[in-house]
Amino acid sequence: MRWLLITALCALSIAAPALVGCGGKESAVTADTAPFERAIAQYLTAKSLGMQVAEFEALQVKGDTAEAVCRMREESGMHRLTVRWRFRFTRKAADRWEVTSREAL
Repeated sequence: MRWLLITALCALSIAAPALVGCGGKESAVTADTAPFERAIAQYLTAKSLGMQVAEFEALQVKGDTAEAVCRMREESGMHRLTVRWRFRFTRKAADRWEVTSREAL
């Protein structure tokens, strides 16, 4: 019985890193998110929301409009909880976007 317990603990210690991953998942968004991050930061500051983008889950650009789904976290980073928000944007200049709406998902 003791041998079985030791074997199970060894197997778990080997498998645990593979189960939880190595430092988090990579974003599926390959497009340049920097202009959208700036637009979101400006929007959040103007609305005094105290949040920041943790990661982009999706980003679709269609001409002069765009839509992004982001994981958001509390600005200080003290809390690990995240929420998902959808942002909609309009293009104001070649590399400048403005948030036109947001919704919690």
